[in-house]
Amino acid sequence: MADFDTFFTEYRRWLVRQAYALCGDPHEAEDLAQSVFVRMYRRWHTVERPEELRGYLKRVLNSVFVDTRRKAAVKREVLGPELPEEPAGDGAALGSAALDGPVFHSLCRLPERQRQIIFLRFCADLDIEETSRVLGCTRGTVTSQTSRGLCRLRQLLGDEAIDNAYYTGHPC
Repeated sequence: MADFDTFFTEYRRWLVRQAYALCGDPHEAEDLAQSVFVRMYRRWHTVERPEELRGYLKRVLNSVFVDTRRKAAVKREVLGPELPEEPAGDGAALGSAALDGPVFHSLCRLPERQRQIIFLRFCADLDIEETSRVLGCTRGTVTSQTSRGLCRLRQLLGDEAIDNAYYTGHPC
């Protein structure tokens, strides 16, 4: 991948879907993706292994997400059990039908840290070590918050729904 334009075109939709799964707001997802690409553009000259860009994008996305949450000076809205009106722009950019389902709504009801960990472990396909490194926490925190998050999802969805999502791949 020689130029940034090709990189941007190839990864934009994917990154917006990842951001939406993380934050639950289509407008914030677009903002997060834009911030990630700005950071990537600034460092583009240092890219040595284009095959590792997807993993790097995931790490930068989570870093940008955590930064925006830390810097938020106003109280944020909490998503309710119903979807808001249709997202602005191209709905296909937000991706799969799984983001419209009960797993997504239940995921939005988890505390922020559990939601981040569940997202990174099961949607972004990071292992325990990578998740702890991205979030700057211990492996024990990742495992305990994963366990608590899955337990809470089971309460919200019922054991069968979460087990089916977990064992057939991913809840996202």
